[in-house]
Amino acid sequence: MITIKLLNNDIGQYNLLSSEESLIFSVCLQSEGEIIEENGNKAILYFSDKPEKKTDFDYLWKVKDIGEIFRECINYSQKVWSSTNYKKQCLLFAKIFNANHKEILDEWKKQNDQELKTQIEKLTAQIGTCPKYFQDLQGFINIYNEYLETEMEKYENFLKQEQNAQNEFKPESKGYALSADKIQKYEKVISELKTLLFKDVY
Repeated sequence: MITIKLLNNDIGQYNLLSSEESLIFSVCLQSEGEIIEENGNKAILYFSDKPEKKTDFDYLWKVKDIGEIFRECINYSQKVWSSTNYKKQCLLFAKIFNANHKEILDEWKKQNDQELKTQIEKLTAQIGTCPKYFQDLQGFINIYNEYLETEMEKYENFLKQEQNAQNEFKPESKGYALSADKIQKYEKVISELKTLLFKDVY
């Protein structure tokens, strides 16, 4: 049985002489799990370009547009210099695909249907449930309270510093009165922050 298989659709650093990332996309025709080969050429469609092209190939593979995939790969093969003859590989792929297209497409459809069925089963299992962190109200409360407690600690330090500073002023002085206003404001902020604290819900 001849089947079509996705070999690569990945972004990485494939050029040893450069740190730039690129996309490599390739699909093959295989028989009994082995890539079909004739006269040293393999039945592979190969493409490489900038990472931005991955979105295009994700879509082409998703909708199984083998015609457009072939167009991209044969065009690539005619403008790239390589020890691998990508053009001959494309032509071998086309030759075998045309001769066995019904068998290949029937099996490809079965694989695609199974993939969709698996996805549906996974999504169906999630109906009525929520992700872990969506449900973790206690986790939110802990983080929220931690923030409020940090703020309270900050203003409590301000309060202590101002109370110590107030001792340097005479009770009837302007400096003492200004310090008293600051102390009152800090105490008010601390009191308000305390009212905002959440209590455990469990």
